[in-house]
Amino acid sequence: MLAQIERAGSQAMGSMRAMVSELRDTTAPAATRPTGDLGGLRDLTQEFSAAGPPATLTLDPQLTDRRLPPEITTTVHRVVQEALTNVRKHATGANRVEARVEVQPGAPDRLEVSVTDNGRGDTPTASDKADGRGYGLIGLAERVEGLGGRITTGPQDDSGWRVLAVLPLDPESTAG
Repeated sequence: MLAQIERAGSQAMGSMRAMVSELRDTTAPAATRPTGDLGGLRDLTQEFSAAGPPATLTLDPQLTDRRLPPEITTTVHRVVQEALTNVRKHATGANRVEARVEVQPGAPDRLEVSVTDNGRGDTPTASDKADGRGYGLIGLAERVEGLGGRITTGPQDDSGWRVLAVLPLDPESTAG
């Protein structure tokens, strides 16, 4: 029986590889930029703005030419992406969204990522968890904390919601 399971698994893997090979565009060079490159944040906010409230991005000039570890750039991208997704899903009446990525004031070894909106938030329901939604912020917290950072989310004083992540610019310096 185990041999049959192994054969079936091998056949499934072979079929998957064949499908990926068929779908892959070999005429275009493979992407070499890591997912979440900070330069890609501008595209992300522009795509969001095209279908929703306008989103502005402020990217600290200290970071535009700085080479950051791929796990940091990917995490920054995921934080902004998840926060924008949540604005679209939950921020009723939002007409302003601001994403900021900057070196944390007073802490040159820390990176601060914030996304704020001015909408009225919908309260997540129990069915959000039951149907597979509602784990984005939990996953972000695990990702951020795994790099030695922290993330906070919640309502702002005036109106709207804020997602704030603080990450080390060099995650290896916080390991240990």
